[in-house]
Amino acid sequence: MKFYFIILSLMLGTTLPAQSEMISLRARFLHNTQPIRQAPVSGRIGSSSFVSDSNGEIRINLSINPGQRDALISLNNPEWKISYPLDGRVVFPRQENAVVEIHLADGSDTEYDRQKQLIAELQQIKKQIGDQSDITQILDAFDEQLSTMDQRFLQAIDQQLRIRDEIKAENERREDLLATERAASLQKGRLETRNLLNSVMDHYISRSLDLKDILQFKGNKVFQRDWIVAEIAEVINAYSEAYEELNRNRNKLQNMVSSYWPDDYPKLNQTEQLLQYALDDLHKTTALTATPLLNEVNDFNQGKGNKKRRKKELISDIEKLVYELSIKINTLTDRKSKVFQLLQQH
Repeated sequence: MKFYFIILSLMLGTTLPAQSEMISLRARFLHNTQPIRQAPVSGRIGSSSFVSDSNGEIRINLSINPGQRDALISLNNPEWKISYPLDGRVVFPRQENAVVEIHLADGSDTEYDRQKQLIAELQQIKKQIGDQSDITQILDAFDEQLSTMDQRFLQAIDQQLRIRDEIKAENERREDLLATERAASLQKGRLETRNLLNSVMDHYISRSLDLKDILQFKGNKVFQRDWIVAEIAEVINAYSEAYEELNRNRNKLQNMVSSYWPDDYPKLNQTEQLLQYALDDLHKTTALTATPLLNEVNDFNQGKGNKKRRKKELISDIEKLVYELSIKINTLTDRKSKVFQLLQQH
């Protein structure tokens, strides 16, 4: 009886990022539990070809897709065919050095079928002759051999099913673990995003309020008082530092919202509009005018321009700037609160 057993030893290799895994495969072809030495066995496993050596062994590396659990084995030797597994697919064992038996039979007709046919013929002869003792022994021996073969097939099937279930359970466990890790990473990233947005935005709003307050309460006292002018200049510098910090983190904040709230356009859109309002509407069109206005005050204090008319114009410009700062700071504070509440939602 020509049955071949392939002893597979699969070892998981390095996973190729999001594309494939490498598996090291060792197979040994056996005939009646003895290695095949007289002729090599060749064929393909998956997309890889093989030829057995003088000990009937092969060692190849297979590239498989993530989650792939089995591989198709085909032989180039026309005199042999795979009798088990029936579809020629071997389920990958999870443990290293696990043994999977693959039965090969004669290409023209399986030895198993020939033995059953022989038994049927002997049973027919048994009916035609009187002395049946020798034939009965032969039949009993064949029956015992077939029973052993059946048992081996059942054991091999049970082993394949057990390995399949173990691989399935392990894959499910890994998927659950990855899902948990992804969820934890997402929550951590969202918290970091909210903290950064809250920090740089509150700092910017606070320095903007400082600028509005000093102009409101000391703006009409800047004339011929250089120390007040210097104090306002110091507040403007502090505001500028807060603006630069917010501007540096603009793209970072937008990228963080996009990464940690994927496919959530409203959150990203509201964040972008908040940053645009702070850096463009409040800063460029309003707060940024404080510096040239202070320069004009310096010119006035140095005696440049019409004293009476220029002073009235400067006081009017300062009051207008204070009013615009008040409106836009209140609007920015309200928008920041709404965006922050939005980012607290999942």
